[in-house]
Amino acid sequence: IINNNVKAGPSFPVRALWFVFIGWWLAAIWAFIGYSLCLTVLGLPIGLLMLNRLPGVLTLRPPTIQTQVSYNSSSQVVITNGTRPQHNMLLRAVYFIFIGSWLSGLWIALAYSLAILIVTLPLTIMMFDRIPAILTLRRN
Repeated sequence: IINNNVKAGPSFPVRALWFVFIGWWLAAIWAFIGYSLCLTVLGLPIGLLMLNRLPGVLTLRPPTIQTQVSYNSSSQVVITNGTRPQHNMLLRAVYFIFIGSWLSGLWIALAYSLAILIVTLPLTIMMFDRIPAILTLRRN
């Protein structure tokens, strides 16, 4: 049995107020700095870390924790907590070099262009939640 849980974070009204007053402009600065750092070899790890944390900066989204319940050979229950298993690091690196580096820039620009209209804000927030996956195939 696998269950994906989101850590208890701020309530929806607090997250909405954060987005309206702070999140949208702070995330723009955060994304610009993170994306700029990804263009340098030395700044790449910090830039990827920043862009992977972008959904939390934008909307205070807490990280997802995966709980797995299984039985071992002696019929004992084994419960493990952690993040979702990630793709192979070599695959993620090749994807980032050839696809993720430019596609994530386009994705961020499109997300911010949709943020202008109130009607498209849910789509914008969904797009920002997907940036780590588009950048490096990271699973949230």
